[in-house]
Amino acid sequence: MEQKFGININLTKLFEFSKANPQLKYTLKNGEIVINASAFINDKKDPYGNSGSLTLYNKEKREACYIGNFREFEKKKENIEEPKKEENNDPF
Repeated sequence: MEQKFGININLTKLFEFSKANPQLKYTLKNGEIVINASAFINDKKDPYGNSGSLTLYNKEKREACYIGNFREFEKKKENIEEPKKEENNDPF
């Protein structure tokens, strides 16, 4: 079953942590710079309706940085039309 999530990322924390931990970043052949993040899906939603969190982790320093959260998109309710009432022109 397909699940879609809306994700919020704190770019300030992401940039600060990546500057302090440059060994976590690497460059792809096409020149793009990437960093690996971890997503944790919670069993229950938090008080704000979030389903999980995103973190960066430095194994060497045993340091983690919370960079965001995500929540599952609400499923749209199908437009269900109520059955039309049949007009009864019968005088009896």
